[in-house]
Amino acid sequence: MSEKKFTFSLVTPEGTLVEPVEVVSVTAFGEEGAFTALPGHTPFLTPLKEGREGGSVVKFRTAAGTGDEYYVDAGVIEVLPGRVTVLAERAEDEDALIANREKAEREEAELKRLLEDAQNVNAAAVAALGGEGKLPDIGELELQLMRATGRLKFIDKRKKRV
Repeated sequence: MSEKKFTFSLVTPEGTLVEPVEVVSVTAFGEEGAFTALPGHTPFLTPLKEGREGGSVVKFRTAAGTGDEYYVDAGVIEVLPGRVTVLAERAEDEDALIANREKAEREEAELKRLLEDAQNVNAAAVAALGGEGKLPDIGELELQLMRATGRLKFIDKRKKRV
């Protein structure tokens, strides 16, 4: 492999979404902000930073100028000599997200309903039980809702470019 290229792969618990492919750059948002990994980049490992809209966007470009963008809910990115790897809880490319927009809208609506129900249950449970018992995890529902909303915003931004 040329010193001007390196490999990129993206892996989720369901499997490998991007098999190792030769690229010239990978752009992502880590804990310290946005960065672009180029050939010869200093090695590091960082969590992917989730933005206001939920997940993070990871982009890669090949020497031919092609590439892809993935919406990643949570994960880490490892930059090593000759390779960059993203390990993500969930990731989807823009084509899959656009094709599944209705599913994403249903998911967002269901999460909004669940969050509202959980908030009502928590308020009633705190009053009735004095805070004891298993209550819905509102923080987790809020995070899932933020990610679902982020996926829809990601789709909308990509559709405007086409």
